[in-house]
Amino acid sequence: MIDWVVQPADEKTVALLSSSLLIDPLQARLLVARGISTRDDAYRFLEPSPDQLHDPFLFDEMEAASRMLHK
Repeated sequence: MIDWVVQPADEKTVALLSSSLLIDPLQARLLVARGISTRDDAYRFLEPSPDQLHDPFLFDEMEAASRMLHK
Protein backbone atom coordinates (compact mmCIF):
# COMPACT_ATOMS: atom_id res chain seq x y z
CA MET A 1 0.00 0.00 0.00
CA ILE A 2 1.23 3.49 -0.85
CA ASP A 3 1.04 6.26 1.73
CA TRP A 4 0.38 9.67 0.22
CA VAL A 5 2.26 12.63 1.62
CA VAL A 6 0.35 15.86 1.09
CA GLN A 7 2.37 19.04 1.47
CA PRO A 8 1.26 21.61 4.05
CA ALA A 9 -0.95 24.32 2.59
CA ASP A 10 -2.48 27.59 3.68
CA GLU A 11 -5.72 26.54 5.39
CA LYS A 12 -7.60 29.72 4.43
CA THR A 13 -6.79 29.17 0.75
CA VAL A 14 -7.80 25.50 0.98
CA ALA A 15 -11.12 26.42 2.64
CA LEU A 16 -11.81 29.17 0.09
CA LEU A 17 -11.15 26.89 -2.89
CA SER A 18 -13.12 24.06 -1.35
CA SER A 19 -16.19 26.21 -0.74
CA SER A 20 -16.06 28.24 -3.95
CA LEU A 21 -15.52 25.19 -6.20
CA LEU A 22 -17.74 22.86 -4.15
CA ILE A 23 -14.95 20.30 -3.91
CA ASP A 24 -13.59 18.19 -1.09
CA PRO A 25 -10.97 19.92 1.09
CA LEU A 26 -8.41 17.26 0.11
CA GLN A 27 -8.91 18.11 -3.56
CA ALA A 28 -8.49 21.80 -2.74
CA ARG A 29 -5.34 21.02 -0.74
CA LEU A 30 -3.87 19.16 -3.73
CA LEU A 31 -4.60 22.13 -5.99
CA VAL A 32 -2.92 24.50 -3.53
CA ALA A 33 0.07 22.15 -3.30
CA ARG A 34 0.39 22.51 -7.11
CA GLY A 35 0.51 26.28 -6.74
CA ILE A 36 -3.13 26.86 -7.68
CA SER A 37 -4.61 29.28 -5.18
CA THR A 38 -7.45 31.11 -6.92
CA ARG A 39 -10.81 29.97 -8.22
CA ASP A 40 -9.98 31.16 -11.76
CA ASP A 41 -6.64 29.32 -11.78
CA ALA A 42 -8.39 26.18 -10.55
CA TYR A 43 -10.99 26.39 -13.33
CA ARG A 44 -8.24 26.83 -15.94
CA PHE A 45 -6.41 23.80 -14.52
CA LEU A 46 -9.47 21.56 -14.12
CA GLU A 47 -11.22 22.52 -17.36
CA PRO A 48 -8.59 23.85 -19.78
CA SER A 49 -9.62 25.35 -23.09
CA PRO A 50 -8.26 23.69 -26.24
CA ASP A 51 -5.75 26.50 -26.78
CA GLN A 52 -4.18 25.72 -23.39
CA LEU A 53 -3.44 22.10 -24.33
CA HIS A 54 -0.17 21.01 -25.88
CA ASP A 55 -0.05 19.57 -29.38
CA PRO A 56 -0.01 15.76 -28.89
CA PHE A 57 1.94 15.33 -32.11
CA LEU A 58 4.97 16.87 -30.39
CA PHE A 59 5.41 13.52 -28.59
CA ASP A 60 7.92 11.15 -30.18
CA GLU A 61 6.24 8.60 -32.45
CA MET A 62 2.74 10.01 -31.88
CA GLU A 63 2.00 9.85 -35.60
CA ALA A 64 2.95 6.16 -35.72
CA ALA A 65 0.83 5.46 -32.64
CA SER A 66 -2.20 7.24 -34.10
CA ARG A 67 -1.84 5.28 -37.37
CA MET A 68 -1.68 2.04 -35.39
CA LEU A 69 -4.80 2.93 -33.41
CA HIS A 70 -6.62 3.97 -36.56
CA LYS A 71 -5.99 0.51 -38.09
